[in-house]
Amino acid sequence: MALAVKLLWRRDYKGLAWRRLVLWGGWGGSAGVIIALALLGRDGKMLGYGILIASVALPQWWLMIRR
Repeated sequence: MALAVKLLWRRDYKGLAWRRLVLWGGWGGSAGVIIALALLGRDGKMLGYGILIASVALPQWWLMIRR
C-alpha cells in the first residue's frame, strides 16, 4: 500500500516519509488480523481478509488526507 501511494501520487505526497507509511500500514494490518481472529475464531475467512484490507488502507488514507 505504501508503494502504491508513493507511485500513484508521487508529486502530491513527496514529503510523506516511506517509514511512516509502512509503519502505519503495518500496525493497521496487525490490528486487523487480531480483530479478525477475535471475531471469527480462525484465519482464512473472506470477512477476515476484508477486515485486513480495510485496516491497512484506512491508516494510509488518514495520513493522506491529513497532509
